[in-house]
Amino acid sequence: ASEPPLTVTLGVKPAKSPKATNPPATPSPTAKDAPAGGSSGESKSDSGGDRTLYLIDGHAQMFRAYHAIRGGMTSPITGEPTNATFAFAGLLLKLFSQYQPKFVAMAIDSNDKKTFRHDIYPEYKGNRGEPPEDFSPQIPTMLEVARLMGIPILEVPGDEADDIMATLAVRLTTGNNASADTK
Repeated sequence: ASEPPLTVTLGVKPAKSPKATNPPATPSPTAKDAPAGGSSGESKSDSGGDRTLYLIDGHAQMFRAYHAIRGGMTSPITGEPTNATFAFAGLLLKLFSQYQPKFVAMAIDSNDKKTFRHDIYPEYKGNRGEPPEDFSPQIPTMLEVARLMGIPILEVPGDEADDIMATLAVRLTTGNNASADTK
């Protein structure tokens, strides 16, 4: 008997796939059962074999969270900024509450300043400024929140999150799980 197809979801848009990977650790009951705004109470997941993989573009969603709640939100104990962390945790809680995913992973950009795209186009991201001063200190905390919710963090030296997600999507939709260069 063949396994049901795996759906690769980038954001929340599904696409069919023939092969699955092992699921990450199950999120804690607190994370999964916590109320999240905008949930219709309807699960997008069924209990009988839903094989949807939710791939999160980590840094893109972290920036989205940062801009959702702008400045002024800090820890009363340390004074550190917490606005992005608060919004990011809410985003993940909503994902688990609304879609109840069984398979989730978060891809992040590598810390390398140069990727293969710079070899192709030296001005790649040349116009991009530095991130806001109160954003970068929150990244480790947001990554820790994702880990505590059982979400594996995927990082490949020299690659960006979209490279990782595209590689996974292609491999899962074609059944090609061979170790191949992502570039």
